[in-house]
Amino acid sequence: MIKKIVYTLLILIVSVANAQDYCKYLPFAKNDVYGLVNDKQEQVVEPIYEKMQIVGDYEFVVFNNQYCYNLANGKNVTLVLNDNTCLVIIEKELYVFNLVNNSLINAFSKEKINLKLKYKNFYNRTFHNKLTNKKCEVIVGLTTENKNIFFANSKALLPIIKGKFDYSDFEVITYSENGIEKEIGIMTKNGNTITCYNFDGTQSFILTEKDYKTIDDYGINFKDNVREKFENLFQFQSDRFPKYYTLSGKLSMAATGNYFNRFVSKINLGNNYYLEANNYKYELKSNKPINFENVSYTGIYIYDYQERFNYIEFTNTTSNEKIQFFVNHSKINPTILMCPQKILKEFELVE
Repeated sequence: MIKKIVYTLLILIVSVANAQDYCKYLPFAKNDVYGLVNDKQEQVVEPIYEKMQIVGDYEFVVFNNQYCYNLANGKNVTLVLNDNTCLVIIEKELYVFNLVNNSLINAFSKEKINLKLKYKNFYNRTFHNKLTNKKCEVIVGLTTENKNIFFANSKALLPIIKGKFDYSDFEVITYSENGIEKEIGIMTKNGNTITCYNFDGTQSFILTEKDYKTIDDYGINFKDNVREKFENLFQFQSDRFPKYYTLSGKLSMAATGNYFNRFVSKINLGNNYYLEANNYKYELKSNKPINFENVSYTGIYIYDYQERFNYIEFTNTTSNEKIQFFVNHSKINPTILMCPQKILKEFELVE
């Protein structure tokens, strides 16, 4: 009896923990203007805003560079954002950096973090330990001298890697898992010496000229045995560890458009709907018969150059009205269509 009670409690605790991980609120769009919905499919903010920015990993949303909502609890604040400001998440709280007065201020509490140097920008990065799935949240500060500093994600802003780096003096190490690129480490360059760090900067090794095959204007090519050093650092084997350090590389951006991941054959959407892979695209399916009269499923897309953000679109074939809402993420409940009930009815998705 005691074992049964303990087992039941464990299930309950895990269920509650998982439920708390989902966003309580999410943005949605109708006819290319944005609003906000909660997890009861109630419209919280009318779709009237032309611009929308997701901050962090579905942690905050900002409409029209002004109206900000916490997607976990719905709290909101009005911001003043422009070309001299940027948003960064520190200890799960939203901060606004202002270039003009070199200030970093909590958007909600107005707490200020003192800065020792002058900066141009701050942004978040997440590094992963492939074996343990542990994450290291990092804040990158770009100084007015165009030097990048890698900080631990805390209000103390302590560097996890010593030094300030030009863009040409560091390179992020990535690993593809199930079609998703994850950042697992950093290489930094000082002259012809390269230091390779693990996901949280606590372990590293150094490469010098004796470890290089060739050095030219385009890059530093490593000898074959360097791969063993990467395997020891990251504790797994792969033939895709870096074989060179790029000296003249250009930044690349993911393209928006249709989303497809060959490692994902099914995507649960909610309200009995799901997507099923077929011939390199996703088809809409349901546990119940789909009998749309004036509605068509348009597709699933990548949002705003962020491949981790996907939205699905439906179109009214008579009026040409359309709706879009976000899906396919660990922070999104896969049993609920995160769109207002009233709009779902208009588009024949619920009765």
